[in-house]
Amino acid sequence: MLEFYLDSNGELQLSVADHLVERIESRHARALDLLKGIEASGAVRLAADAQLMARHPSAHALVSFRDNEMSAEQAAQAVGLLSGLDADRVSRLREGRVAVLQHPAMLPPAEGGAGMLRIDPAASSMSGFLDTLREDVSASAGPAWDRFMHPVNTVTLVCVPGMPDLPYFSGSTSGIWGAIHMSVPATAGILAESFTHEAAHFWLHGIEEFGDLAAQAWTDQTWVSPWRNDPRPVAGIIHGVYVFSAAACTLTRMTLVDQRSGNQSRANIIGQRAATLAAQVEEGAREIADMASSRERDSLRCPDRNLLLAAVP
Repeated sequence: MLEFYLDSNGELQLSVADHLVERIESRHARALDLLKGIEASGAVRLAADAQLMARHPSAHALVSFRDNEMSAEQAAQAVGLLSGLDADRVSRLREGRVAVLQHPAMLPPAEGGAGMLRIDPAASSMSGFLDTLREDVSASAGPAWDRFMHPVNTVTLVCVPGMPDLPYFSGSTSGIWGAIHMSVPATAGILAESFTHEAAHFWLHGIEEFGDLAAQAWTDQTWVSPWRNDPRPVAGIIHGVYVFSAAACTLTRMTLVDQRSGNQSRANIIGQRAATLAAQVEEGAREIADMASSRERDSLRCPDRNLLLAAVP
């Protein structure tokens, strides 16, 4: 259904099944139907045509509100964005370029665990900086990476008060489809890892609309994660294996390009991070293998091998 991997030449490749693309398009169709109803009511004038605005995360936040997954306060904020989006951000949405959007409607609801996040007050004018970093990554990672980034539309730059030692952070939620949040990336490598990580989550959320990744996917919190200290549900392990393997593939590709161009200093830094992620992915894959061979194997479905991508070329 979905493959993102390094081929034998060290180049990233992406293969997406048509029915997964169609399922994601159906998300936009739901948002479009809702926006047409809002327009017909005359209550709100959209910043651009409904067909385009249906791809904006704020439209998907309203769908989540209709499904009782979003607060009325956040829905009202999303409506404000739909009518007040400026010309530059509308242009970026039309062109498929990520926009910095420092707005609370783009963050997960506080009750979902993101109450500790704060919008970075110093980051509102960093679109150009992020554009430069992304262009750097794109030049190394190639067109497959650009296509893999397709679900990501906006980024909200945040800080995490009380955790000054956190080197970097990123997150997203399927309820605000297309919106990611992250700390200000210091390097192209950090942006590459964070963007790839969150885009991979969106792709997996699309796959999950066809069915759970495993029985008791999000309820049986007894599994050991290489990325968390607390017990995790098996779907969390599967997500971790997939998103970190995708990030490791991207960083490995950047490492190879840097080595070929003589940028050995950056190649060493990014390569070390790729190796760390690859080791964690192997540990997570072993946990899934243990799950499949455990006494519960009759009640658990093993995930598709396409979700467990090798991170080492």
